[in-house]
Amino acid sequence: YNSNVLSYNSHLQQFPTSMLAGMFHFAIKDYFQMDEKKAEPVAVSFE
Repeated sequence: YNSNVLSYNSHLQQFPTSMLAGMFHFAIKDYFQMDEKKAEPVAVSFE
C-alpha cells in the first residue's frame, strides 16, 4: 500500500499531472501506519 501511495504522491507533484490534480482536487495521501501494540504476533491454536 505504501509503495502505491508513494508513487501516487510523486505523480501528483510532477508537471503536467500537478495541473490536472489541482483541477480535479486530487490530494496527497497519507501512508499507512500501524500501532506497535497491534503489530505483535497473534497466538494461533489448531486444536
